[in-house]
Amino acid sequence: MKSGRIYKAAAASVIIFCTAAAYPAENAGLHAEPRTIFSLETGYLLTGIQNNGWGLGFSLEREVFDYLSVKGTFSHMTFTTSVDDVYCTSVGLSLYVNYYPFGRGLDLLYIGAGSGIDFLNYFGTGNVPAVPKDTVMSAMPVIGWKQNFPALTFSRFAVGSMIDVYSGWQFVVSNTGNLQDDTDYTSRGWLFGVKIKVFIEKRSGR
Repeated sequence: MKSGRIYKAAAASVIIFCTAAAYPAENAGLHAEPRTIFSLETGYLLTGIQNNGWGLGFSLEREVFDYLSVKGTFSHMTFTTSVDDVYCTSVGLSLYVNYYPFGRGLDLLYIGAGSGIDFLNYFGTGNVPAVPKDTVMSAMPVIGWKQNFPALTFSRFAVGSMIDVYSGWQFVVSNTGNLQDDTDYTSRGWLFGVKIKVFIEKRSGR
């Protein structure tokens, strides 16, 4: 089974964000919605493992204006390809702008759009392409819902959690295409997922 199908199946399942930290505005209280969320993603790890490799991704989302946030993601994966004895290592970068119509920080309904770029490098003893690399550029509109749950208090800090249900369509804008099945590893098409985030709030007046 190609990894593109595997990744879509994995994206349709619950994707847990292993760690995340959020620091609300300086005058925020205990139950304030987070204004910044830093996350370690497992989605790339799942893709890597399903292709006999590994992966790691980080994302940072920050509210820059009322109702509006910017989210950036960095990822790296190393895995096997569908070509015998040909392997791939990748670095990905993406940038998204999200609009929150309810104005509750990084919480509740959001609509966004963004683009990403994946740099793929091939190596191994198999039929490696004459140009052993590819660059794939993509774009994706997304809609989702984040629900911020009450926090647990610990002295000066409170630990909260958030669920993020999202859906979007990712399509290729540009692809050098030196390896025929390269887009199978960069998750094209319809995506759906449920993300769980845990964050830390600094309590006001402490």
